[in-house]
Amino acid sequence: KKIDIPQGLGVVSQEGWYIPKFTARKDPSLLSYTGYQGNRTKLAKTFLRPTTWKDYCEKYSKERCSRDDPIAWRSPANEDENIRMFYESAGDVAYKGFFRNTTKNDCGINPDTCTGHITNYPCWATTYVKEQASYYGIHLESDGGEDGSGYQSQQMKDIWRAANATKSPVVMLWWNTDPLFTEFMDSEAEFEKVFFPPPTQECIDARLAHEDDKCADKKPLETGMCDQASTCLKKVISTGLQEDLTKDEARHSPAYEALHLFTITELRMIEIFKNYNKLQSHRGAACEWVVDHFDIIMRDVPPSYPRKILPSDASHHHYPWLYIASLVIGFSAVVAVLIVACLVHRFREKKAIKNAQVDFL
Repeated sequence: KKIDIPQGLGVVSQEGWYIPKFTARKDPSLLSYTGYQGNRTKLAKTFLRPTTWKDYCEKYSKERCSRDDPIAWRSPANEDENIRMFYESAGDVAYKGFFRNTTKNDCGINPDTCTGHITNYPCWATTYVKEQASYYGIHLESDGGEDGSGYQSQQMKDIWRAANATKSPVVMLWWNTDPLFTEFMDSEAEFEKVFFPPPTQECIDARLAHEDDKCADKKPLETGMCDQASTCLKKVISTGLQEDLTKDEARHSPAYEALHLFTITELRMIEIFKNYNKLQSHRGAACEWVVDHFDIIMRDVPPSYPRKILPSDASHHHYPWLYIASLVIGFSAVVAVLIVACLVHRFREKKAIKNAQVDFL
């Protein structure tokens, strides 16, 4: 199946650096890029390195991840759990997360190279964290195991949850149209954006010119000179949903046109994400929102629905033989009834008519 040209959904997404609200309250300067500039020691002491569950149990847990351990009451059970940064199942937190001070954070040993930690995407996911940090003299780096020292999506979510559980400062690249962003709204770990200079066409053009160099060791500095531009999310519709246009208009489904007309705001999207955080089901979250906001859905239903009723002079030509036959049969039935009525009235005094009685007549 092919797809139509993508159209705007109505949701505006904003990607950028984020810190938890409790970190911003402790140091409001971290809400702007200027609060990160130059002070290598401050960043190294503030933003420590996250630790996988396996590494914590094998290298840092004095209790070897037993019931007496306040961070992890058991060891990871499989390969998937080995690399988790936080683990909760059915409301039970098995691994709380652990942020450690490594040699990379030690400015006493490495006064010229020590850095704080930032949680970044893998390089193939299009990220300009390294370029922004380099352009503005911000001494932060990511230490994940993916390409470009990035982290898996699940690990990034784990790191934020671990920061919330341990009240540890973190700075992370993320976006506002995601269930994780909604999960922590109105909490101490609410996402607070770190502001960089606003996007410029020069900066965006530099990034577009090097879109194919996502994992290059060093991209031009001008790619890091601005914040991320807001992005309008698109909706993609398969051409397989189109109706056969040779059909009568009265037989067309309004679904395809309704999908083209449908838009939603980021505030409405947040409501769906809240449903998802509650139900843990994408389909259930969307369906519950539709039920609660059916008036918004009906706003985009085309005006031709319910289907148009075509008058007879516009429809009888499709089946002329059926039209003529129905007229003949209908006329014959009316004539027969009139004839019978006249005969009954004329012979009403006859014995046969009287014996037939009222119910029959």
